[in-house]
Amino acid sequence: MLYKHTICHIDQPNIEYPEDLLSASQVKEMVLNYPWKENLKRLKALPKEETFYSPSLEFINQKNNFSLTFSAGGENPENFEFYLWYKRKVMRKMLFGLLGEKLKFHLTDKWFSIKDAHILLDKFLSEDYKYIESSM
Repeated sequence: MLYKHTICHIDQPNIEYPEDLLSASQVKEMVLNYPWKENLKRLKALPKEETFYSPSLEFINQKNNFSLTFSAGGENPENFEFYLWYKRKVMRKMLFGLLGEKLKFHLTDKWFSIKDAHILLDKFLSEDYKYIESSM
């Protein structure tokens, strides 16, 4: 499976949209090796008017457009957590079901420990969406 990705830099107003597609192993490597702590330390040191985002990476499955976004945060950069955003397709009832159902994208977000976030990354990359759904 191939993935598009985006990068939110703490000190840049524009989100980066690299054109290269990543494999599952490249996605995992990027999350594991991204300088989360260093970026969080820099974020704390920057004046508020010079900050734009928490350090964040988004990965979008090219087959189904499901996405998982990692955003690092917390009071202590040495002991941070991840705020995960999971976007997937769900059936939604229109006007309480009177107009039937429609497939729409839905976004769920929640804080996770580093360990649990990495487990969810593995589940996302293996397309185990039931596990992610039950965790979110």
